[in-house]
Amino acid sequence: MADTVAIINQIPVGSTLCDPAKKGKRKEHGQYDYIDTFMTKRELKITNACPSGSYYIQPKFKMAIQMNDLFPIFTLVKTPPLDRPMTPLLETPEAYLYKIE
Repeated sequence: MADTVAIINQIPVGSTLCDPAKKGKRKEHGQYDYIDTFMTKRELKITNACPSGSYYIQPKFKMAIQMNDLFPIFTLVKTPPLDRPMTPLLETPEAYLYKIE
């Protein structure tokens, strides 16, 4: 979470942050909403629409869960890039920060 906080602190106050996972129950209580409301207080507009000029945090890896008869198998897989033209702004050990063109 420290990397996410550091990344969000690099985004200008009042900017739009693109989060494609912001749907369903996450629409009101997503991870970035929580971090911005209670930790960074950057007053970001967090949306799944990803308009031009918004910022996008891309984790380097995501957890893939495969089920077998007894136990789930967890593996890390590289996160595919967002299918939009973007400008890289920052890289941390866990994620990238992009500005969507």
